Amino acid sequence: MKDFNQPGMSLGIVQDGKLSFAKGYGKRDNTKAEQVNENTVFQLASLSKAFTAAAVGMLVDEGKVKWKDKVVSHLPQFKLYDPYVTAEFTVRDLLCHHNGYETFDGDLLWYGTSYSRDEIVKRFANLAPKHGFREKYGYSNIMFIAAALLIEEKTGLTWEQLLQQRIFRPLDMRSTTSTMLGFRATVNKAVPHVNNKPTPYIDYNNAAGAVGVNSNIVDLSKWVSMWLNGGKYGDKQLLKESTVREIMAIQTPQSVSVKNEENGITLKAAACGWMVQSFKGMRVVHHSGGLPGFILNI
Repeated sequence: MKDFNQPGMSLGIVQDGKLSFAKGYGKRDNTKAEQVNENTVFQLASLSKAFTAAAVGMLVDEGKVKWKDKVVSHLPQFKLYDPYVTAEFTVRDLLCHHNGYETFDGDLLWYGTSYSRDEIVKRFANLAPKHGFREKYGYSNIMFIAAALLIEEKTGLTWEQLLQQRIFRPLDMRSTTSTMLGFRATVNKAVPHVNNKPTPYIDYNNAAGAVGVNSNIVDLSKWVSMWLNGGKYGDKQLLKESTVREIMAIQTPQSVSVKNEENGITLKAAACGWMVQSFKGMRVVHHSGGLPGFILNI
């Protein structure tokens, strides 16, 4: 907190399927007295992508889609710049960052705009790719917005409703929401800070799928436990174990720098909504998130 000039943070450790450590530090708002604790809710930014991947995995488990299905067979309005790529783009491709674009290409279509999710994906089709399809890693928020549209098309539920019914409720994530309305109604929540000064909340509803979930350490411990236990939480099997393995499998290799190697990282890759790396011989599944005022890691 001192090194990065942060007013507050929350930290949790899940061990053997249980929350073994949970604590908050500092203030929720550095102009007020309220302290951060393990129940303080933060905007999760891109940690939301794993929730989208899980939702797609549920569709796979139910036989509503297959990983290798072409997106256009389920979402006819889906289109990219290259007709060949449009025709060949699979459900799995939506989630693993190799669509031929550079990292964050197209983000100004959603950040700070009033465009709908449909409009964002539609407008993105006007942008020419920078690389060949599946040739190179390039982090894409737009494709996760498209994945949310796919979820809505196949379930008849909004992305927000699906997460509430199929993930938050079964995992007893009582403080977790996926709307700005829900976040604003939360009493114990962190205020975003930029340069250590409170800044207004921003509604990222149009980028749901890529971002949008709000949660705390206590709830996220249940989410982590489900993944570590092969898709099962208590007596509830949210995802098949084979689907968990598929979601966390290496899809798109990333370059490994000299500094990475010096720090013990010998492999880096994108999975589906997660990242995977080899750290000193151990397999690590992780993801980070960042929006103005919030930095997160899981």
